[in-house]
Amino acid sequence: MHPTRARRQKSLRPSTEIGLAVVAALALPRPAFARLATERGQPALELGAALRVCRGSRGRLAIQTRASLASPWRDASHLEDIEVLDTDSLIEHALNHAARAHLAHAIELCGLQDSALPPEQKVYAERRLRADLFPAAATAATAHRVRALLLAEVLGPGARRPVFLVHGRRARFRDFNEARAAGLKPLVRITAETPNLAPLLAPLIRARARKQAGIIADGAIGEIRAALLAQPPAERLAPRDWKWLARQPNGVVRRLCAAGGDGRLDTLAVRLFAGTGETRLPRAILELDHRGGPLDRALASLAASGAERAEAAQAQLEDLARLMRLLIREARERARRSQSLRFLRDDAGYLIDWWLDEAGRGGPLIGQNATYASLIRRQQRWHQLMILRSPEHMQMWQSALPAYQSAGLRVVPLTDSLMLAREGMEMRHCVASYSRDCARGDTRIFALEDVDTGERATLELRRRSWVWFAGQIKGICNAEVSSRLRVAADRLASRYTAAAQHA
Repeated sequence: MHPTRARRQKSLRPSTEIGLAVVAALALPRPAFARLATERGQPALELGAALRVCRGSRGRLAIQTRASLASPWRDASHLEDIEVLDTDSLIEHALNHAARAHLAHAIELCGLQDSALPPEQKVYAERRLRADLFPAAATAATAHRVRALLLAEVLGPGARRPVFLVHGRRARFRDFNEARAAGLKPLVRITAETPNLAPLLAPLIRARARKQAGIIADGAIGEIRAALLAQPPAERLAPRDWKWLARQPNGVVRRLCAAGGDGRLDTLAVRLFAGTGETRLPRAILELDHRGGPLDRALASLAASGAERAEAAQAQLEDLARLMRLLIREARERARRSQSLRFLRDDAGYLIDWWLDEAGRGGPLIGQNATYASLIRRQQRWHQLMILRSPEHMQMWQSALPAYQSAGLRVVPLTDSLMLAREGMEMRHCVASYSRDCARGDTRIFALEDVDTGERATLELRRRSWVWFAGQIKGICNAEVSSRLRVAADRLASRYTAAAQHA
């Protein structure tokens, strides 16, 4: 063997003792992986005979495990934070517990001392049991059966609807217990009357359950409304804002509560969206408010200056609301035309960054007669100036094809942020927002020109695995292009694929 060649690691050889334990574990009787049992008149879902979800006499849910098949059940409180509908995680925990429990029981039957077995031998045995005893337990059919038994038998019919209305699909086992502790009957009545506002109850339920402060009152929604209308000016909701919120579907209210942190309502976001005058919010607009997203940064900036300059902050909020109104209408129009909203999210991020940079200089930016196209042009001009002033904002990438002219078609690859911004200014569209995709290597942009007719177009090439194909191709102001340029775009995509493979 060459002296510099690494030596092969010795494969783990199971000892006689651990081999005997594995054989004994394989011989143990194994019932169906998911089995519904009854204890003291209450249903319990047993998974792998080592983990179960049960409901107590008072309706409390508990996840229990046991160390071996002969050991008594014990509570595993840390597992109660698993989401109820995340059956894959529940099954994975059950498989691990089942392998350990079968091994521990087999070690006891064989009279072996657990402490005398090396840790690596036990890990080997657990993996063997996972592969041999429970290989089919994580199938889609098993996950579907586990979910059906949980929803129909274990959770309780009275608690399902109100808890899922309050917490959504991410409701945990612990949320069911807190709902019962805070009063399930009034919660059922409240969520039946105002199901869309149910997410507002999450902090109240959690506080009452943990402090054991008694059941919630039937007028809890009214109390929450009064509290929101009486908050300090920077966080206060006006009656108009509450009226807008009361018309929103359950998912939108929950999203606004999740954005506020700790389940509390993000009142500043409510004031912003209510100020747009739009009743329904597209999902693409709501996603801008994720933690650290462009809209979250804008709202954080407004919140930081709201207490010190209340009037100026209100004027900026109204200005941002006009910007959001144009984004909402553009999203609705693109959805009507069955266009992808992926690029709208990028455009919205650039627009909000432009607004954040310019709004601090005073005065409103969005006039009453502003249009989405005019904002895109202003943002591109700002982006171009930002690149010129601050070279660190410049992004560059390589093109597998150089500029060329063939068969009356002039092709120019755009290989940096400044070229994209200039193309966007000249063609009056939003190609400047594609610089991040280009820098990641997922997209390439080309400027095309028909030498004979003077027709110009901007072509997007997108990559799937190692193949590049023609995506969007737009003329000036996103106009449609001729069939000649469309055919040329397909040929360019094939040519770029071949060049990229040989690069």
